[in-house]
Amino acid sequence: MLLETILTEDRTRVNVQSASKKRTLEILAQIFAEDIDIIDADELFQHFINRERLGSTGIGHGIAIPHCRFNTGGQTFAACITLEDPIDFDSVDSEPVNVIFAM
Repeated sequence: MLLETILTEDRTRVNVQSASKKRTLEILAQIFAEDIDIIDADELFQHFINRERLGSTGIGHGIAIPHCRFNTGGQTFAACITLEDPIDFDSVDSEPVNVIFAM
């Protein structure tokens, strides 16, 4: 799978303002919903939250990869954002996160 088949310019943002992990996941869900008609932002947000309850997707070195299963008709979608200021994401190395790649 090539990155350009799952990530579009419309789902890429830089210097996003967010003060928390929860708000960041809300922003990501909204980015997906604005670009993909079959995605409901509220429902996707709940899926992200449920996945985070299983364990943080903060992988360390300032990077998080939030992901979840969601009915997309078999398609894979991604979004990538950078944050203006790093936030606590409960990462494995306890470092704040400022690069988020969501699937």
